[in-house]
Amino acid sequence: VADKIGTKFVDQGPKTLSSLERKIGAGRSPEAITDAVRGGFGVKTPEEGDRIVEALSKHLEVADEGWAKLDTGYFDRKVMVRFKDGQVGEVQIWPPGMLEAKNTGGHDLYDAFKAEQPDTPKQVELRNKMVALYNGVEDKLGPEWKSLFRDG
Repeated sequence: VADKIGTKFVDQGPKTLSSLERKIGAGRSPEAITDAVRGGFGVKTPEEGDRIVEALSKHLEVADEGWAKLDTGYFDRKVMVRFKDGQVGEVQIWPPGMLEAKNTGGHDLYDAFKAEQPDTPKQVELRNKMVALYNGVEDKLGPEWKSLFRDG
């Protein structure tokens, strides 16, 4: 798919056992964890994301969740795929700069954010840092990206 679209597949590897145990400990059933097997694609335009989903659907059962933006400013497109053995995996599609921001501090901020009690000054500070980081990425994107979430 990456070669056909002209992008690169990023293998994020499986979730760690401790991450899976944390999700199960929080009340999620193992069957409900859809990102244990994961990877993704960086794309230049939203249209490239459409082409990736179309190509994946020719080989796998696909559930496209579409582009979604969190209140932290992070956004991507998530696609669940079901492999022939029944295992579900997650494919993320990132706009330019988003994966780099996530991997160079964004994910650490997110982990720290989740570890804090809700609405504490520390959690608000961490959220504000994520907003600044990810809005900085979005601000560099062209209008085809901004139209996904903003008016005008």
